[in-house]
Amino acid sequence: MAQLDLNDEEAKVLRSVIDNYTAHLEVEIHRTERRDFREALERREKVLHDLVQRLGKIA
Repeated sequence: MAQLDLNDEEAKVLRSVIDNYTAHLEVEIHRTERRDFREALERREKVLHDLVQRLGKIA
């Protein structure tokens, strides 16, 4: 398993970037007609959601 050590400021910036990207990702999911691509985007969204939850414990 990979490990990344972040200070508080780095964790906050990373969370902000993920939150911003996730907002755009949600729009893309709703606009996508291809099921396989939409499912891939939804999996990515889930991974990012889990990361934000873990970052919330840090920052």
